[in-house]
Amino acid sequence: MNRVLKIYENDIIADSRSTSDVINSACSHARGMKVTGCCRHNDVILIVLEESQAAVDKLTYVIAPLPEGGPDEVIGEMASRYFAGFTTFGGFEAGGKFWGLFGHPRNSEKNLEKS
Repeated sequence: MNRVLKIYENDIIADSRSTSDVINSACSHARGMKVTGCCRHNDVILIVLEESQAAVDKLTYVIAPLPEGGPDEVIGEMASRYFAGFTTFGGFEAGGKFWGLFGHPRNSEKNLEKS
């Protein structure tokens, strides 16, 4: 079974931490869900979730801004986050910024609001 969360661009711009909490809450219900991707449709970011029973799939998700500049700066930031233990699930523009959807293992002590 899958589920799609609708998160409005203005909510991300106003409080990306709270929108990350919405994703984490949706994934932690009894059935257990995991993020498989995201896309943008007009002013809505669609977050795709699938059922997951495996403990290895339990991640904490965060929406975070990516650096301004060209593709090389974004690629560098995604690589940096990868080496810090994050998985990239997608990216999208909102409010004139480029944002990424990332995940890391729930039991780790990662800095979610990396600057």
